[in-house]
Amino acid sequence: MLIERKIIVGLIISDDFHKRIRDIWDDSLVESPEMKWIARTCFDYVHKYGRAPDRDIDQLYLSAIRADAVPKDTAQLIELALKSVSDEYGTGEQFNAAYLVDETIQYFRERALKVGLAEADDMVQRQRFDQAIVAMTEAAASAVAMAPIDGDLSRARIAAWQIASASAPAERLPDPWGDPEPPPFDLDVLPPVLREYARVQSATIGCHAGPMAWAAIAACGAAIDASTRLQMKASDPTFTVPPGIWMLLIAKPSQLKSPVLKAAFAPHQKVQRERLKAWRQDEKEWSAQDPKTRGPEPRLDQIVTQDATIEGIRDALAGRDRRIAVLCDEWAQHIGSMGRYSGGKDAGAADRGFYNSAFDGGPYTSNRANRKGGELIVVENLQVTIVGGVQPGILHQNNRHGELLVDGMLQRSCPILMGRPAIGRDDPDGWKARRRFEALITRLVGAPGNRTVRMSPEAEAVRRRVEAHFLTLSQSEALGPGFATAAGKLHGIWGRLALILQHVRSVYERGELPDLVEQKAAERAERLVMDSLLPNMALFYQMLGAGGDVETTKAIAAFLLREKRVRITARDVIQHVGMLHRSKADQVREALSPIINMGWLDPEEGDERQSRAWLVNPAIYQQFAEQALKARADAALARDLIRTGRNDGPNVYDVYCAGEIDYCETPSTEEVHPAAPPAPRAHNKQHKQIDRSSRRAVIRNALRSANGTNKDDAH
Repeated sequence: MLIERKIIVGLIISDDFHKRIRDIWDDSLVESPEMKWIARTCFDYVHKYGRAPDRDIDQLYLSAIRADAVPKDTAQLIELALKSVSDEYGTGEQFNAAYLVDETIQYFRERALKVGLAEADDMVQRQRFDQAIVAMTEAAASAVAMAPIDGDLSRARIAAWQIASASAPAERLPDPWGDPEPPPFDLDVLPPVLREYARVQSATIGCHAGPMAWAAIAACGAAIDASTRLQMKASDPTFTVPPGIWMLLIAKPSQLKSPVLKAAFAPHQKVQRERLKAWRQDEKEWSAQDPKTRGPEPRLDQIVTQDATIEGIRDALAGRDRRIAVLCDEWAQHIGSMGRYSGGKDAGAADRGFYNSAFDGGPYTSNRANRKGGELIVVENLQVTIVGGVQPGILHQNNRHGELLVDGMLQRSCPILMGRPAIGRDDPDGWKARRRFEALITRLVGAPGNRTVRMSPEAEAVRRRVEAHFLTLSQSEALGPGFATAAGKLHGIWGRLALILQHVRSVYERGELPDLVEQKAAERAERLVMDSLLPNMALFYQMLGAGGDVETTKAIAAFLLREKRVRITARDVIQHVGMLHRSKADQVREALSPIINMGWLDPEEGDERQSRAWLVNPAIYQQFAEQALKARADAALARDLIRTGRNDGPNVYDVYCAGEIDYCETPSTEEVHPAAPPAPRAHNKQHKQIDRSSRRAVIRNALRSANGTNKDDAH
């Protein structure tokens, strides 16, 4: 073949051709044995000497013959090929390598398709259709991989997507209408005292072990003196973190978030009651003393509060180093109360800024005006721990336009999903675990502060590993900017967890204060973040909308199920999703981001930020079959009401079950008088009777499930 002779010449004389062709060369697609030998020899020569062999190819051939390294029948073909191109030796500088590369690509494409089709034809003849499809697919993929294809590839991409989806293992896709279940929690990651407490108390309450474990960890962090800091890097004394985390339990009403918080912080309340009793006695004695000679008024060393303004927290922390824990049974109510004594459009912004400063701690001064002219308040260490619960519905209401993600207050919290409750069981020996946990909290509260803890070399290696991983997460907006911001804070949260776990081990198990965070505590903190916190965060920000509106996400999901397409465009979304009418392409892409992250869609162009069309995962039509039936029935009901002005004709769900209406058809624009509902279009009576009862049952069950209707009450 003429093209093979050209390729042989390029391989022998052109350095440039070698540089351009080495990444796409495929020995298995070369047809002639002489070309395979020459190509392999030339590539070895270039790899060793950095240039094409040119006239040295003859010597290489003779050496191979002497070594008996070439079969006799192939040797004759090689000799003829070399003789036919010998007049081209020494012309490498005038050689057009770029043109020959294009010719070589076309040659390989032709060979790939011929080989694939021949293999597929053989499989068809042998009735092995699955292998035939695989052979054709691999051939097409090999041809495409060599160079871009010109023209409209939408049909090819859809076909490839369908093949990939059909071959993929069954996977449960996230449900936009459902509540995610919390990820599993491995109790072995905890120190023994926390492990046993979380196991016993979660079983007693009837909740998952994960939320109870995280509440216990947050309680330990709130008990440690806030002036204790962990130096994150050996060479940077300014980068330190305190031993406290903000935790947010995500739960619907009656999903036991309040009992979990109450149990975890019961030891704190007991310590505070004892301190309150002693303070009242000191206050009584101080009041009875002579005002001229008595000392300063006694102060209550408060460690928890359920409700406080920033002024109250500031006054409580003035003149002391220990933090205060704010327990919010309803976190949203706490956020809503910010700025209640201030005016202005966004009076709570200043309060949220105060709490954001109190997350890391440090000196804080305030000049407060009063009738005497002014007062200077100095807080040596403004450190607040916020622990609470929140309902998903309230979160959605307060975050319709991303308001909760603006200042980073929400992203500083560790969101933990509660999940469905179970019946609690009474463990007769449970008091032992609770007694040990109470003793742990008491010891942590009594441990002195004003200490800087450093990392062991082994813990430092763990820190470098997690820092690199979290940096990658913080630069990705796969789950929206809120998740990316939260991921950027995970490095510090890991350090806080390591400091807490080291204190639990040192103070409770050894009876000493830690100077170093050891490898075991660092690795436990890593597992807590990687195996528990990160999955909870992903589910939480996905549930929150990943930067998009939750109701819009549900509307897009309903549109996909209703229309049952394999490909959608931005124009389709704008036309069929009412919330996105008059939206621009960028706004559509942002709205589709949660659905893409759920695996429902895949950008056709490969780059989600630029794509204007998306391929639909066919698996959604199987997994969400009942939701699809309801979406089509809802669309038909809306169309019926729009056309007739009322719904006193045949019940739309019964009509659908009977197969009388095609709900994917385009609504007619013909004007219909409200008093005369249009008759159902003609249909085959035999078709109407086929499986009518089962179809009716399916749609009824779908409606009951979607609307939460009790089976006995549905008619």
